[in-house]
Amino acid sequence: MELAKALPTELPASALRVDTAWRMVDGRIFHLEFQTERESSLERFLDYDTRLARRYHVPVRTVIFYEARVASAPDTLDLGTIQYRVENVLLRYFQGETVLEVVVFWLTPFVYGLARPVVISSSLLA
Repeated sequence: MELAKALPTELPASALRVDTAWRMVDGRIFHLEFQTERESSLERFLDYDTRLARRYHVPVRTVIFYEARVASAPDTLDLGTIQYRVENVLLRYFQGETVLEVVVFWLTPFVYGLARPVVISSSLLA
């Protein structure tokens, strides 16, 4: 291994604010974000979740709701030894009157850990 340049050893610890976070009945943290634009990287959410996990010492589940203008968004981040994943809900693929049902579905604990993509039901798809 060849090293090129030493990096600063102090890392910034600026204050961050998540959209919302709750303690779930099973003890985990549920982190919910609302986005109006596509995120090109998940690093900001990884930072949020790392801080939540360190503060509460429990796993964190992150769901990101994207408004109708967003057609796709990354759901994984590969940083070598760090593998990070979120659950995206792209509201553009749902009819207006079913959006509340979609939100309730994604807030249901049994959805945690499912692989993507998930088809909820044909009646919920636009």
